[in-house]
Parts: sequence; C-alpha cells; structure tokens
Amino acid sequence: MVAAAWLASTYVFWMGYAGTDDIFYARYANSLHRLPLNHWEYRLPAVYLMRLSIFLFGPTEFAAALPTLLSSLAMLASVAWLIDWPRRPTWQANCGMLLFCFMPLDISFRSYPNASYIAAGMLAVGSVAMLKGSRLVQYLGAGLMAVAFLTHEVSFFYVAIFCLTALAFDRRRYWYPVIACVAFSGGLFAIEAAIYYSITGEAFARYTRASAAIGVLEAGRDVRVGASPLSFFLWPLKNVLFCKQLAFSLLLLFGSGLLVFGKLRKEQKILLAVMILFWAYLGYGSLVPWTYKPLGRAWHYYYLLVVGIAALLPYTLTLALGERERLSRAILLFTLVALVGCAAAGGRWGQNVDVSRELLAYAQAHPEKTFLTDVNTMNQMYVWGGFQLPENVICLNGEPVEKHLLINKEPEDTPRYEFPRQEYDAVLLNLEGFVERKPFANFQEVRQSLTGEREVIVPPRYRLVFLPWLLVAEPRDFMIRSRGGAVVHLDPTD
Repeated sequence: MVAAAWLASTYVFWMGYAGTDDIFYARYANSLHRLPLNHWEYRLPAVYLMRLSIFLFGPTEFAAALPTLLSSLAMLASVAWLIDWPRRPTWQANCGMLLFCFMPLDISFRSYPNASYIAAGMLAVGSVAMLKGSRLVQYLGAGLMAVAFLTHEVSFFYVAIFCLTALAFDRRRYWYPVIACVAFSGGLFAIEAAIYYSITGEAFARYTRASAAIGVLEAGRDVRVGASPLSFFLWPLKNVLFCKQLAFSLLLLFGSGLLVFGKLRKEQKILLAVMILFWAYLGYGSLVPWTYKPLGRAWHYYYLLVVGIAALLPYTLTLALGERERLSRAILLFTLVALVGCAAAGGRWGQNVDVSRELLAYAQAHPEKTFLTDVNTMNQMYVWGGFQLPENVICLNGEPVEKHLLINKEPEDTPRYEFPRQEYDAVLLNLEGFVERKPFANFQEVRQSLTGEREVIVPPRYRLVFLPWLLVAEPRDFMIRSRGGAVVHLDPTD
C-alpha cells in the first residue's frame, strides 16, 4: 500500500524540470566542460549524482530527477526505520508512512532536480542512523551528514542543531558520533578547500559564490511572501497555522508534541526538539554571525520537516488524546485528506516547462518552418531536448541571448552564441511562461505587433481539485493551472 501510494502520488504530481535552478544543475551535470561558475554548479556531490544518472539513462528529465527520487525514498526509509515499519505495522506506523507519501512539500520536490533535496535525503538517513543505530552505524550516519554539508550549505544549520540537541539529551550515547561528525565535516571541508585552491587559487570558492548569491537579497524582505518586513517575519508563523505545503500538520505536531513531550521515547524527543529548533532557525536565524541576515522564504530549506511530521505526528496525537483513539484516527484521516487536497489545489509551478515541451514537439513536427520564441522558453526547450538547441526554433539576437541564453552562461572571455538566421515563419508563445517571467523587450515588441492567425497548441489546464467543478460550471481564473501555449502564423504584413 505504501509503495503504491508513493508511486501514485509521484506520477500524478510529477514535477520534473521547472525552469529555475534545476536547469543549471542539469546542464552542468551533463557537460562538466569547465570549472564551476555559480553556487549551483559548486554543489558537486549533487552534480555528480546527476551526472551518473544521465550517463546511465541518457540526458532526459527522468535521469536528472532520479537522484531526488532516490532521496525521497531514502527519507521514506528513514521514517520507516524510526517507527519500526513494517516490523511493527501499527495503525500509527501505517498512517505515518502515508503522511509522508502525500505531503505536498515532498510531492512538489521529489521529482524536481535540486541539490537541497539530495542533501535532505542524506540528512534524514544520517539522523536516524545516529538516533537508532549501533556505534558503527552512528559513525556512518555522521559521515553521511558531513557529505550533506558539502552538497548544500544550509545543511550546516541542521547538522549543528541536531548534534547539539543530541548531546543535550544524552551526552554519553552521542558524544563520539558527534565528534565523528565534526571530524568528518572538517576533513571534507579541508579536502574541498585544498582542491579548489589548487585549481582555482581560491580555497573557499563555493562559499564565496553562495554568499554572493545571497548578498543581493535585502534582509527582512522577500517578494515571494510580500513586500513588507512584517509579512516576511510572519511567514513562518502562518505556515504553522496552515500552508499549502503542510496543511495544518505542523500545528498538530508542535501542539501535541509539546503536550506529551515527557511521554516520548528519547529518540522521539530529540527529533521533535530538532524539528522545532530547525523551523525556528530557518524562520528567524541568521545565515552569518557577523550581521543579521535571515534566510529567504523558500520551501526547499524545509524538506526535513516532512520526516519529523510523518515519524512523530501519529504518535504524539495518539498520546495527547489518550483513550480517544477514534478521534485520533479521524483527525489523522482528515489531515491526510487535507494534504491531498492541498496537493491537488497546487501544481502551477513548472507548468511553463510542460508548455515548452509541447511547443518543441509542435516545432519538430513542422521541420519545414522556422519558429521564433523567447529566450526563457528556448532554455527550457534546450534542456528538455537533451541539451540540444532545436534546429528550426530561434531567438532574436541581442542582449537577452547574449546574457540569458543558457549556453551563453560561460566565462566572460568565451565567445557568445548567436542564432545564425533571423527570418522566421511563425512565433511560438509560451503563455504560461509569460505569467512566471515576462519576456524581454525585443521579443515583447514582436509579440505586440503580431496580427496573424493564432493557433492554440497547448490548451489551458486547470488545477486537479477543480476538475469536478468544470463538469457543471465555467472555469474561473483562480482555477487555472496553466495558461497553455500558442503559435502565431505570420501575416504578410507582419
């Protein structure tokens, strides 16, 4: 049942490429043609895992996503290990496994190629190995957590919180594994610094690139959650009450967990404390100690909360409600339904790449014509097409191509690619992509001047939760999952 739930939720809510960080990871993993340039490319453990997958299965979306899919399974296995499933298949254990499978925060990212999710898989397994394993297994878990630190920088905060919390609860059991984790992390850090110094002359290249990326962000502001500092600092609290990625499961966990904290087993206490402290640090801690620089409001930092919720919530809620088992079951069933509903109500992120894929298929089906499209759509076509530019699709040469075409993301002294021809027969419009990111000015001018016939290639799609409504009523704007795409055939006057 659990395997079927994981596979079904992965298939129905498949993400794949989203056209953001993922295309940088995937392109560099496919080529490895030079030294890393940006902070994404410097996350080499994730890059090399993608590289291995692409080598084995070809330059496909599935191959790029395979490491994150395996990380999701690793996190699911860590939950199973912690709650002794399937060795003890209690209803709470079964519920915990299903909670993980249907958590929108996991569903949304398990098939999205990114380093932070790969690191989360390592951290989850490493955490449970240190909590429940023998001394040798604890050392292996410590090593895995050290590798996670190399995979994504934010892992440092989780590792520090976990190690300090474990020592606070049981210094005797966790002292040597924590020392091993510190030693492994320090050793890998020194090896990494030595390698980068020998080839670039800069020992801390990965961290300077990462700090440069966050240095442009204004502390206390993130347009993704609102323009004001108040909305920025309220965002973590609002997510405890209710959010689309976790529904109200975090509120149930924190509330019931604190009520029954004294009744929990030691490893459960440690994990609950780590979840609360990690959530608090992500919301209100600082990236650096010398100035207050809170983390951006991005869900990809919070993956590990899914492990805590799945492994703890059925047990903390049951203990909190005592003999009212039916009520516990009802609340958890309602939580599962709410999580599935939240997942079905979302799904717009990444739809622009799906539109690009279908526009590419249309262009390939008409090789006798040349099509113009915008740079963002071209980048997605390039990655989806196996890191090859389509033969009969072009962009307008100029600054957008020079600075933003993915294959031009190279050192400054590298010659920039230009499209060899500028004549075209039709224009491909990624209408969903224009919602996420406006096209550059030169393409926008062409788009506004078009007078030819428009043909819908990719029809609008609607969020899954609203499909029953569409059987009896007209759609509304808030129901849209994707605005689709079209082709405009040139009028002789264009």
